[in-house]
Amino acid sequence: MVAEILKEKTENQYREKVKKVFEKYQKVGDEIVWYGPEEVPQPTNGDWWGSWRYDAKSLVIAYYDEKGKLMYEVDLKRCNSSAQVLDWICQLDKKNWCGAECVGQLVQAIDDLIDPQANICGLGKDTAFDATKYLREKQKESERKKR
Repeated sequence: MVAEILKEKTENQYREKVKKVFEKYQKVGDEIVWYGPEEVPQPTNGDWWGSWRYDAKSLVIAYYDEKGKLMYEVDLKRCNSSAQVLDWICQLDKKNWCGAECVGQLVQAIDDLIDPQANICGLGKDTAFDATKYLREKQKESERKKR
């Protein structure tokens, strides 16, 4: 199991998938040719942000240490407000095993998964949000695109 987790971690880095989409586009003068949002892959079950793994079934982002040991889980179902998201970030920042890189990877995962600026804190204003509903709808949308 540990070997599988470490292999998956290497092969399924979400930001690398996104980077490949951007690499398809060329700079024209000072402008970068725009891509459509439908071309950027949606995060899926088993995607990683550094040492954070997304579990789409339980809607959890789990942190694994370098040996593949599960250290911590962030429950995305409890990320319905900017205060709740900030609470998770601050909790992790207090852990002695989670440094700046670990916290940064968590922030990237949350940004890619629930898009806080669009959904909970755009322009500095709290917005009502149901993370569970949003993530399940994204999963359905992603499944439809695969067909």
